[in-house]
Amino acid sequence: MAADFGKILSKIEDENTTLREAQVRLQKAFVKLDSKLTRLGAKTRIEPYPITKDSEVTIGYRRFDTGYSITTLRRGLGGTEAEIPVSEANPELQATLMAHVADLLEKVLTNVSSNTKAATAAAATADKLISAIP
Repeated sequence: MAADFGKILSKIEDENTTLREAQVRLQKAFVKLDSKLTRLGAKTRIEPYPITKDSEVTIGYRRFDTGYSITTLRRGLGGTEAEIPVSEANPELQATLMAHVADLLEKVLTNVSSNTKAATAAAATADKLISAIP
């Protein structure tokens, strides 16, 4: 069977172009989401957790110097781990984690709601205290 190398190479080029475009869109999505969460002031911490029971891939949420970011753990030499923004992770990992962003956002909402309830109750107690002081 004779191969049409030109056709095969053309298909490889087309697929690579499509892949690169999708990877750029993924990174933009994570950057925009991080920016939106920072603007919303979603101040909470979600420790990185495995995306499935048997997975070593993790997703989390934390504050870095400039704002809040969806995060993952990067493993290095000697078993060291570093938590990094997903927007800085490799494109394959970004694609894997995108399916789990909604679950993470639900956890962020739950934590923020819990913090809001606690702060509101504490503020009501503080108001009573202040009014009791002559």
